[in-house]
Amino acid sequence: MHKNPKILILGSGQIATACLDVATRQLRVRRDRSERDKNDIYIVSMSRKDLDIRDFSFPDKIIKRVGGMPDVIINGMAYTDVDGAEDDEELAMHVNRDAVDILASFCREAKNNPLLIHFSTDYVFDGIDTPSGGYVETSKTNPLSVYGRSKLGGEYAVTDIMANMPHYVIRTSSLWRPGPFKNFVETVIEFMTDGKGMQIRDNQFMRPTCAFDLAHEVISMADRHLRNEPYEYGLYHISNSGTATWFKFAQAIAMRALGSEFPDQLSPTDRYFTKALRPRDSRLDCSKWEAVRGLPMRSWEESIREQPPLRIHHV
Repeated sequence: MHKNPKILILGSGQIATACLDVATRQLRVRRDRSERDKNDIYIVSMSRKDLDIRDFSFPDKIIKRVGGMPDVIINGMAYTDVDGAEDDEELAMHVNRDAVDILASFCREAKNNPLLIHFSTDYVFDGIDTPSGGYVETSKTNPLSVYGRSKLGGEYAVTDIMANMPHYVIRTSSLWRPGPFKNFVETVIEFMTDGKGMQIRDNQFMRPTCAFDLAHEVISMADRHLRNEPYEYGLYHISNSGTATWFKFAQAIAMRALGSEFPDQLSPTDRYFTKALRPRDSRLDCSKWEAVRGLPMRSWEESIREQPPLRIHHV
């Protein structure tokens, strides 16, 4: 076990907050730097309010806040507005690619050989001629959008700069969690609350991923690294088991929220226009990670069923 280990979680979105929650519950952690039990893990979270990654000197602020170099950095900061990135390519590229390059260089130059865990997306693929079992880690990438290209740039930054150092790049898909976050689940709930009609694509295939389920895998990676028993470093596809269309996903959300039949206001469609192009079939083959952990992750349907009832905000 590393002596006086320190974990830094960057971000305040779905995966960052889920990782903080899971780490706090699963690991022996402390949030106060003054405590001195060498077996406790000192965990720090920094959001965009604490750290402006548009400022190229942001690594200095990390050292100051953590009180030294972290042993593990979980990078949950990202620009995730897929359509918005088409209008603000400069910002998307800075957050998802250039800032990651700086972070990876920061880790490479550190003396304590830190682990960097970074997240990417199924949108690095074009969804054309998708393999029958989904894309594997070595499948050819061809993003259709600015967002996809920016995330692929972040992947290259980590894998190139930290080629011989501890790192994980995790491609995941259709991330969601209950709560005040901008995601598909909350969008469906909002439409149901307002009683509006909503057409949802029934011909775009993916693997919905619960942020808490993914966070369990991430914290396991961090814990194994700190105990000097790491999983093999590198690139992994990690998502809940099973395939869905966005319409099928919406059906499950509505059923969990209402506890009854699927509402009439949600209807399937094969045509739905967005500013950014999205892959038609971006299913990820997660067999590499499943072989490492010894079993597949639970299904996306089970992850929804086991969440607290999704709340309709009646007005």
